[in-house]
Amino acid sequence: MKSSGALILARDKVVAQRFPADPYSPSSAFLTTPAALAAMRLRCGTNNALCRSKGPAAPTNAQSFCISGSCTFRCNDGYAPGGPDGTQCVASQIQCGGTVCTIPQYGYATCNTDGTCNIGCEAGYERYLPNADSSGPYSCFDTLSDPSNCGMPGHACPDSYNGVGETICKNGECRISCPVGLVMRKAESVSQPYLCYGYGGCPGP
Repeated sequence: MKSSGALILARDKVVAQRFPADPYSPSSAFLTTPAALAAMRLRCGTNNALCRSKGPAAPTNAQSFCISGSCTFRCNDGYAPGGPDGTQCVASQIQCGGTVCTIPQYGYATCNTDGTCNIGCEAGYERYLPNADSSGPYSCFDTLSDPSNCGMPGHACPDSYNGVGETICKNGECRISCPVGLVMRKAESVSQPYLCYGYGGCPGP
């Protein structure tokens, strides 16, 4: 795991901005259908199964997911929001208007009406541009559960303060998954804010 100094460097390397026209933005046609809005009202914690059993049916070629504590829809791999009104899941494209689309890892492409490529990200990933001036190709990051990109691209979660437990990213926040019999507690450290502690006040090994 990277040191605190390396963490700062990693953040500086990725001056990432979320692009406002993401096909999965809350204001997109795909996520403002009556079914999608009803799904968003369901609180799910991190439970995809709850969304699929209690929420409205997802569109064809899509599934329900629990993202940031609410249920929402995402197209299956190889599909993307599109169609005449933007509410369907259509097959991802490789070429639009004679131009080969630059598709990032965990990404897909659909064609805009003007023949340009529209890049989006698969379920669980968000679309970012690498530079503050909006230049450069898109990238897709899992900022909700990837401990190497937790909360934002390049933000690596630090190790446990006492070296016990596994670093995880939960809903975009760094945490420590502790062994059975130990629980996560706050540590008196800015760079390594969590540790695993034993029940009854006994510290972990």
